[in-house]
Amino acid sequence: PPAARAERAAAALGLGRELFAGTYPQRLALALHDPSDAIRSLVAYHVAELGLADLEPELARVEDERPGFVREVIERAREALREAATPEAAGVA
Repeated sequence: PPAARAERAAAALGLGRELFAGTYPQRLALALHDPSDAIRSLVAYHVAELGLADLEPELARVEDERPGFVREVIERAREALREAATPEAAGVA
């Protein structure tokens, strides 16, 4: 089953069960602190793609942790979330 495979993979990678606890947005928030720049970038992009505005404060916290391209991806993700939250983006005049 997928859950069993995920647990075996987490154990092999030395990850704890907390990776699989909580809601999907909570797991994305945890993944924003992954040591991999690629993972952080993908997660930041995905947060913006899903429009998870509740994670914008977490993106802001993580933004200062990594310089370079990760910071740029996070900045763009935050900008996309802010733009989606404006009345113009929602079609409200």
